[in-house]
Amino acid sequence: MLLLFLAYNNLDDVYNWKYLDIDQIREEYPHILQVFKSSRFPPDILQGISNALDDFGDSPLIVRSSSLLEDRMGAAFSGKYKSLFLANQGDRARRLAALLDALAEVYASIFSPDPIQYRAERGLLDQHEEMGIIDVYVIGSTRSGTAGPDADIDLIVHFRGTPAMKHELELWFEGWSLALAEMNYLRTGYKRKTLLDIRFITNEDISRQTGFAAKIGAATDPARCLTFGQS
Repeated sequence: MLLLFLAYNNLDDVYNWKYLDIDQIREEYPHILQVFKSSRFPPDILQGISNALDDFGDSPLIVRSSSLLEDRMGAAFSGKYKSLFLANQGDRARRLAALLDALAEVYASIFSPDPIQYRAERGLLDQHEEMGIIDVYVIGSTRSGTAGPDADIDLIVHFRGTPAMKHELELWFEGWSLALAEMNYLRTGYKRKTLLDIRFITNEDISRQTGFAAKIGAATDPARCLTFGQS
C-alpha cells in the first residue's frame, strides 16, 4: 500500500532522501511530513480504508508500523517508527479524515531522521523498506454469503516478515477478534469467545499452492481477496 501511495502522488524520489546529510534530513523532515499529509490515497485504497472504518465502528484505533527490517540481529528498530492513537470519535467524515492523516504520518515516519540514522549506523541504508500485510482473503460461509449470526469469519492472511512481526500481528488479530465477538453478541445475542479464524500463508505456500493457499484462484469456491478496493 505504501508503494502505491508514493507512486500515486509522484513521491518515488523520496527514497533518495536517506542519502542526504542527516542534519539536512532533520531540518527538512517537517516539510516532507506535510507533503505526505497533503497527498491523496488512490481511490481503491481510499475505498478500502473507508470500508474498514465502517467495520471498526467508533472504537479507538492504533495506527502503527511494522517493518521487514525489524528484529534483525542488532537492529530491533524499537520506537523508531510512528505509532498513533486515535479516539475515533465524531461524525464519519471527521473519523475518516483523522485515520487518513494518521496513516500518512506513519508512512512519512519511514523517512524521518531517527530511523534513517539508525539504519545507516547498521549498514541497512540500502535495504528496501516495506510495511504491511500483502493480502487478506475471506473463505468459508462468510465468503459464500451463508454465514449465520453464530458463525466465525475465516480469513487467509498472506504474510511476509519476521517471526516477531508475525507474533505482533497475531496479537492484533486476537484483540480484534475478541472485540468483534463482543459486538456480535450485543447485536445478535450469540456468544462466542472470538470471531476470527486466521490462517497465515507465505510466498512459498502461494508458489506451491499448498494448504490454504490452494483456495486462492481455485476453480470452485475460491477465496475472495479483501485487498483494498477489490471485490
